[in-house]
Amino acid sequence: MAEVVTKKLSRSYLHNVGICCIIKDETEYLKEWIQYHKDIGVEYFILFDNCSKIPIEQTIEDKSGMTIIRVHGRAAQIPSYSQCIKMMRGKIKWIAFIDADEFIVLKKHNNIKDLLKEYDFAHISGLGANWVMFGTSGHKTKPDGKVTENFIKCANADKHIKSIVRPDLVTVCTSPHEFKSLNGKYCVNEKYRRFVGPFCPPKSSFMEKIQINHYFTKSEEEYKAKIERGRADFVDREKCKRQIKEMEDLDKECVHTDTSIADFYKRKLS
Repeated sequence: MAEVVTKKLSRSYLHNVGICCIIKDETEYLKEWIQYHKDIGVEYFILFDNCSKIPIEQTIEDKSGMTIIRVHGRAAQIPSYSQCIKMMRGKIKWIAFIDADEFIVLKKHNNIKDLLKEYDFAHISGLGANWVMFGTSGHKTKPDGKVTENFIKCANADKHIKSIVRPDLVTVCTSPHEFKSLNGKYCVNEKYRRFVGPFCPPKSSFMEKIQINHYFTKSEEEYKAKIERGRADFVDREKCKRQIKEMEDLDKECVHTDTSIADFYKRKLS
């Protein structure tokens, strides 16, 4: 049973919803990712460029509504996320912390602001949304077109969540998936159920409103390039280097066809 709380926070912000992301060499799909999230109602972007070969500033023509920060070194993700919380506290009401291969999917709403209004209570510091993992969809090489149209084969919902948090109600990032809340505040899933940590066991009833489409591999060619890029959340990238077997195992699990993003656009345009 959802906890019944009527007290809501009331204050003014420059923006209702933002996204924070750390990026390294995501030039191919960055414009699609930004435009899609604008389409669901995201107003502001905080982008940390982890030494991309082609700087983000050169990839994005219209830089209005965004802050771009160049960061150096390994394991830059968690410090960058914590920096974002400090920078944007009092300025942006909600910030989603996702990667450039992750897309927030609205299952019922046409605007993310309308969804988040349902969680605008003084005790809720964040909303957790479960991953849905996508594999290669049979693509050996990079196909032309959009990620969201080319890769539609997915696995069952994953226990990992990504967080959309209230910067006013959290202190620091503790992992790419979670943040430390102020005393008395906590994160919930879409059913208002409290959880702690980077996992929230998924059930179909928990994913009626929102999910995170994680295009983990894209094509086999692109996944091999991803392996060489390394990870933003580990210092020892060789020790934690991704393996081809991860792609092969995921593809075996991708037995479902997901059209949730196409469904969103049909709903919005109807």
